[in-house]
Amino acid sequence: MNKADVKPRVKIYTRTGCPYCTTALDILKYRDIPYEEVNIYGPDEPKLRDEIAGLTGGRSDVPQIFIDGKHIGDDDDLEAWEKAGKLEALKEAR
Repeated sequence: MNKADVKPRVKIYTRTGCPYCTTALDILKYRDIPYEEVNIYGPDEPKLRDEIAGLTGGRSDVPQIFIDGKHIGDDDDLEAWEKAGKLEALKEAR
């Protein structure tokens, strides 16, 4: 299977100019983890923040990260996954 054919298992909600979002994206890029980015910046931001809050149980800040549809948290949580080796295991499981 071609790498381009791999459906991202990671979905990340970001906002242009957010340093925490940049940190999370850098971790995913460094680990070569495919992801789907939803940048909420723009006229749909209020609607997208409501969507995020619905998916996370109330959190509407960014970044918010989902792996296989399960909410794992924000950039700090992603960094914890990285330090625990869970991202490398995720990459190997694809």
